[in-house]
Amino acid sequence: MALVEAEAFAVTKELMETHLAIFQQRGFLLLERIFGKNSAGWPKLTFRFIEERANLRLRVLFSISAPQTKGIFVVRIDNSRKETLDVEDYLRLHGDAAEASLFVCTKDVPDFTKYVESFLSMLDRVFENQLKPILSGDKWESTPIDWQGYK
Repeated sequence: MALVEAEAFAVTKELMETHLAIFQQRGFLLLERIFGKNSAGWPKLTFRFIEERANLRLRVLFSISAPQTKGIFVVRIDNSRKETLDVEDYLRLHGDAAEASLFVCTKDVPDFTKYVESFLSMLDRVFENQLKPILSGDKWESTPIDWQGYK
């Protein structure tokens, strides 16, 4: 079953908005929601946050690849030195493959709403555990860029 684009974006937007506390309790304030297209021309929904105390920026992006076969979440944190931490890459580098696997949703997912809820729940746990020192400003770790063969 292919992901229905309009439904997937509506569900993602609604659940992100109802789970803003995941971000707010860590000092992140929502700056904007943007619906547009990524560099490949696929639709994307981006939530941008700012955390002023540690001077961090956070982006949560959801996109569907053509032809509606998988949903993709991207979560990136930028610090004041314009260094970027890609949360999925960070988790993979640190052996958290189960958490990292939730960043991609295939067309075979039986319940998209439950998938997004699981993703947000995982993100909340990762923020509270693995990324806590980074989000508090006590530590920083950039993730290497995955050039996917284009370097």
